[in-house]
Amino acid sequence: MILRYAAVVLLLSLSTALSAQSSAPDAVFERARSRNEGVVARLGTAEVLRIGRSEKPRDPFNELLRKAGVERPGQLRSDNALYGVSGYGGYVVPMATVADAAGHLYITGAASDGGRPEARQFTLKLDANGDTLWRVWETGTKYAAEHGMAIALDAEGAPIVAGSYWNGTDMDIRLTKYGTDGSTLWQSIHTGAGEGLDLPTAMTLDTDGNVLVTGISWSGVSIDYVTLKYDADGALLWSVTDNGVGGATWNEPADLATDAEGNVYVTGFSENAQYWDCYYTVKYSASGQPLWQQRYTYTGPPSINNSYARAITVDDAGNAYVTGTIDRGNSRFGTIKYDADGVQQWMETYRSGTELTDAY
Repeated sequence: MILRYAAVVLLLSLSTALSAQSSAPDAVFERARSRNEGVVARLGTAEVLRIGRSEKPRDPFNELLRKAGVERPGQLRSDNALYGVSGYGGYVVPMATVADAAGHLYITGAASDGGRPEARQFTLKLDANGDTLWRVWETGTKYAAEHGMAIALDAEGAPIVAGSYWNGTDMDIRLTKYGTDGSTLWQSIHTGAGEGLDLPTAMTLDTDGNVLVTGISWSGVSIDYVTLKYDADGALLWSVTDNGVGGATWNEPADLATDAEGNVYVTGFSENAQYWDCYYTVKYSASGQPLWQQRYTYTGPPSINNSYARAITVDDAGNAYVTGTIDRGNSRFGTIKYDADGVQQWMETYRSGTELTDAY
């Protein structure tokens, strides 16, 4: 599932977010230029949803924001230079799908059209024959690309979408629940404390119907894990962030899961003290209290390398299984088992000969 395309926004009032540049070490933004893992790195692949620019931003902080959804107005070539609009009438970029027991397929993503330089979040429902039953568009903003990035169904089959939302000052996480008929039941917007960049990466529901969302949040110094818990009516129950070893580091979750007791398990990657990317897994209680954190740094063979956890699941005994690309340089995947207390039980790696071997 690809979650990446360029979300581009006219930067009229980003003084709060840009002021963070002076207090944040350039190192974390320089790594944003070359990082090829995670949601921010994947945002720019679909050039069809990018505003035409006269030049690339040279400042690393602006480069990070550009990839995640912000564009300086002075760099726009023209008012209607959204790729795909003038010549082709727009584009549709699906980001996530989920199916119900009756064979209905729900799709969310972003789309542009020929009438305006923007991309709007959409969600649609198809029947088992592929015919469209309904389509919902969220209200867009000129020079913004807002997109649905994750989707899940509740016990009644109603879809819930986690996406990005431009509030005029910074990028937020927007959670929207629709009825099975496409009506909007509720929306909730989360703005992080750093007021610059918040993006969802994964979502799930627990056995009580609560909605769990994880993603990234700019703290003013670092890119942090952010995990949110909402009740079935969209009220925020708690929000918690984690920045690993601290400082100007990049920490990004990729997946989350819950167990029968409502505990929440989040995994992704986090930099260690030497700036190697490592598996990083956190367990929270049902009330949002951290219970344990585990980091795994791959040291070989043949040598130390970056690692990116991408998926997690939990069994009935509370054991957590994490998998992903554990040896990025040699394309080897690795799976780790932790018991309910976070103690590593085993770690196994696999590579298919000379082939690229990743796990999701």
